Formats: sequence, structure tokens, C-alpha cells
Amino acid sequence: MTKSNTALRADDDPVLAAIELTADGWQRFVTSCAREPKDTNGKVTPAYARWQADQDDICQDWDGAYTLMLATPPTTAVGAAALIGAFLRYERALGTELENFAPLLQTLLAYLEGCEAANLQRHRTLSPSKTKRSRRSAAAHKLVAMRRKIAPMRGA
Repeated sequence: MTKSNTALRADDDPVLAAIELTADGWQRFVTSCAREPKDTNGKVTPAYARWQADQDDICQDWDGAYTLMLATPPTTAVGAAALIGAFLRYERALGTELENFAPLLQTLLAYLEGCEAANLQRHRTLSPSKTKRSRRSAAAHKLVAMRRKIAPMRGA
């Protein structure tokens, strides 16, 4: 699934907004890791201590977003496929041993992507002008609700 497909369908499935929120948190984490201050003597400097505190906050934000993503049930085949793909991507990046269940998830992912391709014609029958406003407001509502769920996790 391409990013453009996700963007087009994000208003149809709340898990897609959760995946996007998680991806933003992951990008902040990766960017922050690249900025880690180095000390040639191996001593902790004031700059390193500040970076570590910021990194802890970033990690906590990402973990909250990731937990919310995994807890958000998909409502479409696109959302289910995207959730499986995101789960595999992050768990592999974290070094999780996936050999026991990765083949099953890859099979489910291929099946769901096939389901979505088969249903594509049915979705084309809706007129964008008739559904655009209601979709946009629903998507905005879902994103605000997700951010409200994450806010208490950040303070925990």
C-alpha cells in the first residue's frame, strides 16, 4: 500500500489516523537519535543530559501512539493491511524476533490487500462531491479524539 492510498482512505478507518500519528512519533525518535551529542571522553555532558531527557519524552510519546495504534480496531481491509504492515515495520526496526508469526501476518496482509483491490470498483460508485464534506469532518473528529487519548498517556 502506498502512502497516497493511505491518505485517500484515512477518513474511512480510524486506524489509519493512528498509524499516521505513530509514524510521526517514530520520525521524531529517529531524528532525535541522529542528534545525540557525542563526547570523546565518554562523559555525560550537560548537552547530553538535556538530549537524554528530551529523548525520554519522545520515546514515551511514540510508545503511547504505538499502543493506541495497536488498540485501534481497523474498520476496513485497507486499515487492517496498514496495521499489519506498520506492526511488522516497527517490530523489525526494534529488533523483535518475528520468525514465528511474521509468515502468518504476511499472508494475512497479502489477503487483505487483495480484498481491497477487489472492492475498489465498489468504492468508485460513490460520488466524491456527495461524501467529501462528511468524510472530512469525520476524519478531523477521529484525529482530535485520538490526540485526546494520547494526552493522558504522555503525563503518565
